[in-house]
Amino acid sequence: MKENGILARVSIGRNKAGDISYIYQYNLLNEIGLKKDSFFTDQTIIKTGTILTINDEKFKVVEIQTTFFDHLVDMSNPPGYNLTGVGEALNYNFEIIYFVDKV
Repeated sequence: MKENGILARVSIGRNKAGDISYIYQYNLLNEIGLKKDSFFTDQTIIKTGTILTINDEKFKVVEIQTTFFDHLVDMSNPPGYNLTGVGEALNYNFEIIYFVDKV
């Protein structure tokens, strides 16, 4: 594998009901209603139990999974649809998946 930096995608989905959103750009994390950590005020932490707001709906993180790819996933012609409808689909080689339940 050619050496690359970590290029991440954040995926938010329901275990069996499919994906809700993909986020490729850091600034778009503000769009899901996250708050700064009360102790580490320069950080935003997502963990099990965190509440996310997407398109005025609230979701609770129930499981977190990370996936490392041995190649760069090409998003020049992405499959599927990003329900949040914001941001550009960028190539990635690392994915953080937050599984959620509707609150």
